[in-house]
Amino acid sequence: MVYYHGKSSPLHIQETNSKLYNQTEKWIKQHAKNTRIRYHFIQAFALPSKHMGVGLARKIGMDEAIDRFEQAYLGEETTSLPPSLIILSLDAGALVAPNYLVEVRKHFAKHKRIAATSINFQLALKQSTEDPKLREAALYYELLTRYHIQGLRYAGHPHAFHTLGSAMAVRAIAYQAQNGMNRRKANEAFHFLHKFSVVDQLSEVLSTQLSLPITPVPHIPLTPGYFIHQYLTQQVSMNQLAFHYQVFEDIKHFLQKVPEMYTSSPSLEKFSEPMQYFLQTQGFLKKWEEIQYHVTSYKSFYKRFFRWFSVLKALQYMHFARDHFSPNQPLPQMAHQLLALLGKPQSSPSLLGLLNQYRTIQCIISSPDISTSRYGKS
Repeated sequence: MVYYHGKSSPLHIQETNSKLYNQTEKWIKQHAKNTRIRYHFIQAFALPSKHMGVGLARKIGMDEAIDRFEQAYLGEETTSLPPSLIILSLDAGALVAPNYLVEVRKHFAKHKRIAATSINFQLALKQSTEDPKLREAALYYELLTRYHIQGLRYAGHPHAFHTLGSAMAVRAIAYQAQNGMNRRKANEAFHFLHKFSVVDQLSEVLSTQLSLPITPVPHIPLTPGYFIHQYLTQQVSMNQLAFHYQVFEDIKHFLQKVPEMYTSSPSLEKFSEPMQYFLQTQGFLKKWEEIQYHVTSYKSFYKRFFRWFSVLKALQYMHFARDHFSPNQPLPQMAHQLLALLGKPQSSPSLLGLLNQYRTIQCIISSPDISTSRYGKS
């Protein structure tokens, strides 16, 4: 566990971290004899302001895991870590289902070529029942996230996965091969997991579940807590929250032509106007020629194509279309429209009902109750 703050962090954050660290040490002394789990803590205090952020903190913890694995497994006759070693990434306040460790381990054991995985999550809505605005903010965030992922899946993108740093796992050897976690101050998990998705080594675990806390966090952009903070302080426009569903239609029409692109030169006129302009800005025809030059089969063409038109590239198109053609719209309306395209009309008028429908579509299974634990309610 990493406790971190920067040199310039507010005094109350520094004091809170020191207090929590001392409390944790005391708790460990009281409970360590009752469990086979070993706890290790890092005081990452006074980090340099230039790099201080969630990416650096996550990197410190995951790098420490690698160091401990190497001390335990490497020697004169063993020069590489076994592939069964897994690093799981959580955030403070997250609660896991009782089968969490077992199911993640089983997933990696079953899928040998998978290097990293996203893990099924839900926001802890029960936590916010006494604060309607907080609950509403959490509902909007999770629905927005699921809407975007489902939109890309509807479009046919093969690498549309959730990428939360608090709900992911990676093989230790794969972590080393990708030079570890980045030091981004925000969106670090997306860019980390993106490395595995473009080489078809990213998957998702749906047989267990995480419950993530609902806490406003004003200083870490592109996180659930940051969105919730912006929502509560009215810094987000509810009328322009979600990408227009048409962007997913555009991507779908484009990706449907991938088999045809292998056998013949693509004609931009076949695509929507926004997609035509975007592909021109990206030098698509030249990129297509480059891809064709290096492949001898449709399988290799497909892989190279989606290394280029990755989720990151799709996201660039979505922003391009938003800025020049289809402005963002209210989330509930867009979520309903996407359900209609999926052939699954709205089953409930409530925001929670809408979210639950998306959870179900994304194969959210019935998991053990993690709203409470032996240490108390969430």
